[in-house]
Amino acid sequence: MGRRSFDRARIRSSGAAFAVLLALGAVALAFAAVLPARAVAHAESAERVGSITVHVYRTQIEASEPGSGGEDPALPSDALSVPDVPFELYQLSTDPEAANGFEPEVGIDSPPLPSFEPRSGATDAQGALVFDDLPRGVYLLVQGDADGIVPVQRKLLVAVPMQDAAGEGARWDVHVYPKSFTAVSLEKEAVEPDAVCGVGDEVSWRIAVPTPARLKSVAADGTVRYGSGLQVRDLLDARLDFVPGARVSLVGAGEGEGVAFEPGRDYQEAFDEGTRTVSWSFSDEALRRIADAEGASLVIDVATRVNEAAYDEPGAIFNNAAVSFTTASGQAAGAEVFPAGAPDPENPDHPRIRTGGLRVDKRLEGTSEPLAGAEFKVARTREDALAGRFLSRSADGARQDVLLVTGEDGTAEIGGLGAGTYWLLETRAPSHVDERGASASCVRLVEPASVEVPGSAGSAMVKVAVENRLETPFDRVAARAAAALARTGDGGWSAAVLLVAVVALVVAAWLLRAHRREGRADKR
Repeated sequence: MGRRSFDRARIRSSGAAFAVLLALGAVALAFAAVLPARAVAHAESAERVGSITVHVYRTQIEASEPGSGGEDPALPSDALSVPDVPFELYQLSTDPEAANGFEPEVGIDSPPLPSFEPRSGATDAQGALVFDDLPRGVYLLVQGDADGIVPVQRKLLVAVPMQDAAGEGARWDVHVYPKSFTAVSLEKEAVEPDAVCGVGDEVSWRIAVPTPARLKSVAADGTVRYGSGLQVRDLLDARLDFVPGARVSLVGAGEGEGVAFEPGRDYQEAFDEGTRTVSWSFSDEALRRIADAEGASLVIDVATRVNEAAYDEPGAIFNNAAVSFTTASGQAAGAEVFPAGAPDPENPDHPRIRTGGLRVDKRLEGTSEPLAGAEFKVARTREDALAGRFLSRSADGARQDVLLVTGEDGTAEIGGLGAGTYWLLETRAPSHVDERGASASCVRLVEPASVEVPGSAGSAMVKVAVENRLETPFDRVAARAAAALARTGDGGWSAAVLLVAVVALVVAAWLLRAHRREGRADKR
């Protein structure tokens, strides 16, 4: 009885072992079937190519849903496509998962793979750009500069294929939607840019700031936030003085004067003498009115006056402006008319006015030698010039005549002259030094010269050529006689008669000497 039980147990044990062997065989067969299939699938994935389609849009709504790589996502209600935005594409890894996890293998600053040739392009009229035939991997998409927009992210990592967060598998044709904000901008212009301005003239300027998009944000749930600290600044040239009382208004598209803001309540106007900056700082209530006025512009009409510093620096007077504020998301934003504060004379959009002026070019008569040290003054009329009434300026608490002194190149300049007629008078003659180092005085030009400064800004700098001859003994005697004749009374006339007699004797002696030299030459 015991032996039969033992045999039955052995049979049952053998059957169980056989069943296990059958199961293991089935598993082995299953793996043998699956592994080649997986290898084939991986090979097919490695050979497959995908694409990245870039859709650029601009918005002022800061909140948005994260992208899934699919087409036609839910964009902000105010989204507008942006054409002509440049992009460059680099491959960072051949593993689409390399940018995932807490310790990713690659990031936006990783070097690109040399095996992939970088690609570039720009968005079309619909704001789209396609990079196709892309092998699997992680790509770096770099957005370039485009007028009028500021990208939220300039660099973006994109995986091909991209795993769908909804669990729908891998997307080989990936769509990305880089978001940009409208760039802060402002414009400035002279109201009369072609006028020729002079010292004392009032000049009007207009500053226009299109409503900054990032001054206001609307969240996905409709919550509205506003920025803060809106300020516009007029950065005056040293040749311009500020005239208080600018007109500040909110002008809608197609409107004329718009709605004026009230000084003291809506904004504060201030002038910093040290930095020569006029500022308009807006209240929170005024800022909200500006932010809500989509398509409108904040317009400031400001007046300046050309000051006496313009006498020293002829030519164009540029005038800069700037705007700054904190965005609704707490970031600093701003813009300036002149990039980095430096005007470009070749850029017609850089606002300027022009003053008239004179450029004296002093030369020795009959030669091209420049004469240094000649002094000139400028009067408004011939009578003023002869009476000694000239253009003047404040200096050390008193009025002093504006003086032009020629340099080593024989030139001297004066600016700050409006259009009209001026009279140039030489008040001190120069000296001439010859090649041996000998100095000789020149004859001063006693008659004022009339000069016309035209009303055309392009030709308002007038060149005046002036020549002097060397002084002779006769000139010195004649000058003394003229000075004596200018006196009044018998004593003056007596001296004048004596000087005339002396002049006659000097001339006679000079002629006699010349005649004798000619006679001796004939005898030879």
